[in-house]
Amino acid sequence: MNDIAARIESVLLRCWIWGFVLLIVWTGAILLLSEQILTMHAELFGLSLHEVQIVMYSGLGIWKLGVLLFFFIPWLSLRMMRKPAAS
Repeated sequence: MNDIAARIESVLLRCWIWGFVLLIVWTGAILLLSEQILTMHAELFGLSLHEVQIVMYSGLGIWKLGVLLFFFIPWLSLRMMRKPAAS
């Protein structure tokens, strides 16, 4: 049973790391190429630049919360359960 928990912990840690790597790449792309990306998406979906910015930054926030809730908190819980209590 401990081996299964260790494997799940390992998978959750990797998912958490890759989730934040994707978040950093997404944020970097928005910051470095913001004008081209936002204009392209505005034209593609028929939105104003302000609406596209709201969607992008809301997506970043939702992604960050999702990564934290679904990967980091379960990983931290398993990690804390695995450690023996200090006496």
